[in-house]
Amino acid sequence: KFRCITFCIIPDYFTDHDGEEAFVIKIKRFIEFLNKQTQKELRIQIVCSTTSHTEPPAQRVKTSHFIIHARKRDRYEWIRMEVDGTFDTRRTYRITIQWLVSSAIKVDAQVQMLQRRCKQYGLHLIMTPQTASGSNLFLNPLQRPESIIVPCVEQAQQVERALHERLGFCDDGRHVVYPRDAEKNFKIKISEKRAGVLAQQYLHRSGTLFVRILQDLNHSVIFVFLLNRKCSDTNTQLHVQETALAVFRDVNKLIAEVSRL
Repeated sequence: KFRCITFCIIPDYFTDHDGEEAFVIKIKRFIEFLNKQTQKELRIQIVCSTTSHTEPPAQRVKTSHFIIHARKRDRYEWIRMEVDGTFDTRRTYRITIQWLVSSAIKVDAQVQMLQRRCKQYGLHLIMTPQTASGSNLFLNPLQRPESIIVPCVEQAQQVERALHERLGFCDDGRHVVYPRDAEKNFKIKISEKRAGVLAQQYLHRSGTLFVRILQDLNHSVIFVFLLNRKCSDTNTQLHVQETALAVFRDVNKLIAEVSRL
């Protein structure tokens, strides 16, 4: 079993073509950095609103990975980096650093290099928990996700649109959720079979709060909130919790307003 650290790049907020083009320039510089790391061309595709008139793909189906080698005396160390094969300007971009036979100094140096380059290029890089991309959000016994049920699908759709139009959330893709991980914990039924279903997820641009949307077969929708405690490189844990709580209250207020309509 390997150790790993997960990151994601939060896309810039832009309202016009010029803003998106400026973000694409940053992405290209970052991809050049990755190519130098692996000493080959990763062929990461850049997708933006001008090249694609459809919504971002439902699920990250393609990833690129490469090995970073380091030889020192008689020691052989390696670090594996896995990145999304497509960089969509409308969605978060995930990066995973994995290692099994590498010293802490080597891993820390690689993490700091990644953080410096993103800061230099003007990209918003944050560390994220592994549970945020997994099926079971209850893996951490010390952290319980909050949830709010919206009984009407139409009202839930209004809330979902408002998440990225008014409340500062960005698309984090769809993640596979298995019934065994959701139905007992949230007392809902998401599938007639044991196969997993795709659940839409959003991340607040502050990096502090995830929102996963689960569709109940009884026509209700549940919004699940997961705090990102690892988003504390420059902020204290207290500041992260206060920011996430303020965002949660805004979403809760919005759901209450929509429910009264």
